Amino acid sequence: SGNVRWDARTSTYSTRTSRPTSKRTRNGLFLVLSGGLRVFIATDTGREITLLSVVSGGCCVLNTLDSAEPGDTMPILQASSDAVFAYINIVALRPLCAEAPVVEQFLRSTAARNVQKVLNNIEYYFFHPLRSCIARVVLEKADAHPEDGFARITHEEISHHLGTTREVISRELEGMRQMGLLQTGRGKIYVLDRSALESMANL
Repeated sequence: SGNVRWDARTSTYSTRTSRPTSKRTRNGLFLVLSGGLRVFIATDTGREITLLSVVSGGCCVLNTLDSAEPGDTMPILQASSDAVFAYINIVALRPLCAEAPVVEQFLRSTAARNVQKVLNNIEYYFFHPLRSCIARVVLEKADAHPEDGFARITHEEISHHLGTTREVISRELEGMRQMGLLQTGRGKIYVLDRSALESMANL
C-alpha cells in the first residue's frame, strides 16, 4: 500500500489512499482489479463530492488530463477499499488502438459511459432531497459487501460523497434512525427497513 505511482502498470493501495491527478498523469485507462475506486473533486476548504465510483472488475478512462489548463478542476482518485489498480497511459494504448479497432471502440464506449454516470450522479445529488441521497449511498455501500450485513461507511464519508458536512449528515441519519430505517454504529450503518430506504432513494 502507499501513494499512487502513475508510472506503474499495477499497484496495491490501502483504503482511502488518494492522489490528485496532475500533468504527470496522462490520459489513459484505469482498471480496478480488486477493491473499489472513487473519483471525486474537492474544494480548498476540504469539501468533496463524488463524481464516479468503480467496483472490482470495472474501469474508467481519464481523457481530460492532457488538455487541462491552469485553474481547471482536476479529479482526485481514491481507493474506497483495499484495492489493486492497473493504469495504462495513452502512449501505450495508441499502438493497441491502431492494431485492433475494437480496443479504440472499447475506450470510446467506456469514456462515454463514465461521462453518463457522472451526469447521472450530478443530477441525483442536485435534484433529489438530501435524505434520498443518503439512503442511496447507504444501500450502495451495504450491497457492495452483503456478507457484512451492514454498510461500511462513516458519517464523514457520506458527507464527502454528497458535498456537504458531517454535522448535516449526522442530523439526517438521526432522523432516519428515529424513523426505524437504519441503525448507526462506529463506521457502520445497519439497514433495518430496506424497502423503505429504497422508496426514499427512488430505487
